[in-house]
Amino acid sequence: MATAQRGGNLQSVPEVSATRWAARLALAGIIGPVFYVVAIAVMHLLRPDDIVRYGNTMSLYSVGPYGSISIAAFVALGLGALALSWGFAAR
Repeated sequence: MATAQRGGNLQSVPEVSATRWAARLALAGIIGPVFYVVAIAVMHLLRPDDIVRYGNTMSLYSVGPYGSISIAAFVALGLGALALSWGFAAR
């Protein structure tokens, strides 16, 4: 912290770098689940009639047309959870 007080730049302070990484990982941890919710809501609109919503799992959207949207949603959810846990560990 003495470097920042003497007029040095903030990049020489290790705590600032860790805080920035924690903030970036926290943002990724928020974006992942939000993208998941939006993508699954879009899947409900794109495929309204061919899937029975009660009794089936959400992963059934991965099979068939627009399956890549569902797969991307599951990957984003997993990466968001990993980013959030790394952000907690970094701070």
